[in-house]
Amino acid sequence: MSGQASAGTAQVSRGLSEAEAARRLAERGRPAGQPSSRSYASIIRANTLNIPNAILFVFGVLTIAFASWRDALFLGILVSNIAIGSFQEIRSKRELDRLAALVAPDAVVVREGADRRVPVEEVVAGDLVRLAGGDQVVADGTVVSADGLALDEANLTGESEPVVRAVGEPVWSGSFAVEGAALFEATAVGEESRAAKLTATARAFRHPRSPLERANDRLLLWIIAAAVPLAIGLTASVLARVDGTERRIQAITAGIVNLVPEGLILLISVTAAVSAFKIARRGVLAQQLNAVESLASVDVVCTDKTGTLTEPTPRVVALVAAEDTDDATLASELAAFAASSPSRNLTLEAINDAGLAEVASATVNGQVPFSSRRRWSALDLDGRRLFLGAPERFANAEESLKARALQEASAGRRVLALGRGERPLPAGGAEPEFPEDVRPLGLVVLAERLRPNAAETVAFFSEQQVLLKVLSGDAPATAGAIARDAGVPGSADALNGEALPSDPAALRDAVLQAPAVGRISPDGKRAVVGALDEAGRYVAMVGDGVNDVPALKEARLAIAQGSGTQMARSVADLVLVRDDFGAVPGMVGEGRQILRNIQRVARLFVTKTVFTAVMVLAVGIPTATYPLLPRQFTIASTVTIGIPAFLLALAPSSGPWRPERFLRSVAGFAIPAGLAIGLGVVAGYLLARYGFDLGLTRSRTVATGIVVVCGLAVVVRLERRRGRARLVLWALCAAMLALFALALVIPFLRHFYELSTPTGESVAAWAIGTVIGIGGMLGALRLTSRFDLAAEGVTPTGAA
Repeated sequence: MSGQASAGTAQVSRGLSEAEAARRLAERGRPAGQPSSRSYASIIRANTLNIPNAILFVFGVLTIAFASWRDALFLGILVSNIAIGSFQEIRSKRELDRLAALVAPDAVVVREGADRRVPVEEVVAGDLVRLAGGDQVVADGTVVSADGLALDEANLTGESEPVVRAVGEPVWSGSFAVEGAALFEATAVGEESRAAKLTATARAFRHPRSPLERANDRLLLWIIAAAVPLAIGLTASVLARVDGTERRIQAITAGIVNLVPEGLILLISVTAAVSAFKIARRGVLAQQLNAVESLASVDVVCTDKTGTLTEPTPRVVALVAAEDTDDATLASELAAFAASSPSRNLTLEAINDAGLAEVASATVNGQVPFSSRRRWSALDLDGRRLFLGAPERFANAEESLKARALQEASAGRRVLALGRGERPLPAGGAEPEFPEDVRPLGLVVLAERLRPNAAETVAFFSEQQVLLKVLSGDAPATAGAIARDAGVPGSADALNGEALPSDPAALRDAVLQAPAVGRISPDGKRAVVGALDEAGRYVAMVGDGVNDVPALKEARLAIAQGSGTQMARSVADLVLVRDDFGAVPGMVGEGRQILRNIQRVARLFVTKTVFTAVMVLAVGIPTATYPLLPRQFTIASTVTIGIPAFLLALAPSSGPWRPERFLRSVAGFAIPAGLAIGLGVVAGYLLARYGFDLGLTRSRTVATGIVVVCGLAVVVRLERRRGRARLVLWALCAAMLALFALALVIPFLRHFYELSTPTGESVAAWAIGTVIGIGGMLGALRLTSRFDLAAEGVTPTGAA
């Protein structure tokens, strides 16, 4: 794997001039770049064009054209829904775009003989582009020089194994450098290459619809399937029995429009947008729309220790020379290795910054780049062949050196051995074996500090019943010690990643018992995540390097560090822009709160749909008259659903979240509650209309009043926390009831909504219907508690 160069390298080594690059960029037309989220137009379009909105719009137009505009007030709600939803999503988009700019991919190009870092969209054909491990290939091109270059082309070919590329061979945008370094000449950029499709191809495998999205789709399909025959029956009954276009439109509109959960889609999008905005303010970039739900569903987090539990930058704390090597020689050779390495990782940066000796960068005649698979690297420095890697690779080290390495690793420190060999380094594309004749010169010991919030973060996961597993390339003793110091629970010692069980079930059991796995390879990380996933666990993987990418792809939720490699960031669902693993607990809590609230709101809206269906079946179809006018249903829905739903959607809540129980939980609440309230409304309406012979206007007033009181009872039942939260909710419900009372006592409003002043008989019918509705709801929910209370793990704190 020695350095290679083409014969023409010297002629093009200076690259393009700045003037020539600018000219080519101007000719091509500089692209605007890819936004991190949807355009403003697409956001407004998504909030406008959906089935519920289409139904509301059609009936609104019919009502304005053929009936009273007062019965089309729901169009105002439709417009406000679109405006509020679009505002929240646009606000979130701006915050996400701001974060996306901080982690946007760039490229290192050679111009006029000097390296320059430029945005990807400024790379032009003819540029010389440098590649290092973890970099994305940003343009199509031809390799000019290569040093152990291996590319991951899985996004293009589906082949999971890295492909070695040599001088003269092509590279394609959409691939990534896994190992080594290279210089290539860009031949096609922008729209002419695969670079424009890079983001889509890199994440194509991460676009399945989430459990919550599928559950919402099924919920809406079920509602539409139930609403269609009811709408047909009501329409046929009204057309056959009712004379006059205005009365027909009123009856049909009141029944059909209120079968549609018109605000549910809005509140789902608003809560998701608010959640994305909140986590963006924490320095977290959401690159997938369903990332919030994944956060709420996670029950296992697998993570590397460096940069998550520990500070990202290690420091040299000791050198341990071998018996036949003096300290000065060890320090000098380590310093030369770090100073001369063509591509330095954090470990080599720490050794170089330690100032172990005054050395100059030597000429590198060849190298074996570091690979987490091999766990060693090598340099040929003017004939001195130095090897740096895991101590266990140096089998002929003296026992005292091995014992010291184990001792330091058990204390949570990273230990590397440096050795010297005599044989030439392997050349070309050969996969090198560690030479047997390498003589150890000694050890370098590096320490990592636990992050100040590491213990707090681990404690949060434990409280939320989320398992934390440390997957590290360091020695098992080192990984286990760090995990122990951070408080990661486990009933067994740290596992050795080089001796993991091959059977997925045995692997899963071993990993679940151990707090950490050390000396684990990239494929080992992927196997661990896959075994946990096959066992039904919802796994999140946190990583920052090329060695984490296979596991990031395998995980249900991929989280990358903002300072991580471009490859890791490109496949991640979430990017920790500020490299703060301590932000993850807050994200989990935020995601769970949002989804619990979506479930509460869905119960509220579907309950309305169910009792509307009961009224259509019991009154609308048999009598061709609906118990409420559209305008009356508008005011009732506003005070019982519209305003309270926003509070429920954005209010704090706590507890676990199980997406697989979403539909069962919603149906287990909404069907019995809706049936009971529907029976109460029908009973009160029929008693007023035919029992007390109060007339249609007073009977509709009774029905509207029952809907308002029972609807507020549903809101109270959904929010079951005690203390200040309950007092606030009761105050809100009292305010909503007062608004409805104003509509009864103010003459203008009473006339506008076609309501009547209460009488003794109407109050009696109102009370009887309310008792039937609320009493029936509470009794039915108690009887069907296996559907509702069995899923109380997804309800707010304080649920009985």
